[in-house]
Amino acid sequence: VDMGGGTHPSVCLWFTQDPSDGTIYVYNEFDTKDVTSEFVEGTKMVAGLERYNMGFGDPAMFHSKHDHIYDESPAQMFSRAGLYLTPAHNAREIGWRNLKTWLHWKAGQEPRLKILRRCRNLTETIAIQQYVPGKYDLDTDGQDDFVDALRYGTVHVEVGYIYNTEGRKE
Repeated sequence: VDMGGGTHPSVCLWFTQDPSDGTIYVYNEFDTKDVTSEFVEGTKMVAGLERYNMGFGDPAMFHSKHDHIYDESPAQMFSRAGLYLTPAHNAREIGWRNLKTWLHWKAGQEPRLKILRRCRNLTETIAIQQYVPGKYDLDTDGQDDFVDALRYGTVHVEVGYIYNTEGRKE
């Protein structure tokens, strides 16, 4: 999950990993520029009755933006809706290097990261990403929200390892 704001949408992507070969499939997406409560409800509606082993969110989601004791952070709102998130590893350079490794494949080999056609906004925004000159980081003024959510999901899975049904490396 990547939280947006202003002209940036809030984004949730759904992933699964094939235990036979470690391939990650991004199979669904939901985004909105609406308020956080509507994003949480929309995400819950799209998730339906699916059960998840893990979920990762932008670390900024775990802090309230207000000073009142009763204000909830976005992560608390997700938890209250039954959608539990862990703060994603947010070292941007490591995350982009890892994501590029997932996206890389050689002729004659199957990609290790596959994005289903229904994830149109993700596939459209991958192609328009720009690096900041002199840095190994993306320009955050652009529409990086979908690829940030993709980075949060892939950075927690080592490329080349297959995970069994208990979540352990094989």
